[in-house]
Amino acid sequence: MFWCSSAKRQMPKGSMRFQTFPTLAEAVRFLVTDTTETRFQYAIDTDQGRYEKDEIAALYERPDFPDRPGV
Repeated sequence: MFWCSSAKRQMPKGSMRFQTFPTLAEAVRFLVTDTTETRFQYAIDTDQGRYEKDEIAALYERPDFPDRPGV
């Protein structure tokens, strides 16, 4: 998973972040529920494809998303 903490076209040094997760569900849950940092752009790269901001939100909102709080 990659994300950028800067909205500037030319990113300041250190504004690009990278983190790995054992499952796609854990990466999606982290991006959707963690609000400790503003993320202007983000994507999840997997062996099956790449998911970006709107696609990640859609995955989280699916009724079959694993272990979604309140479901």
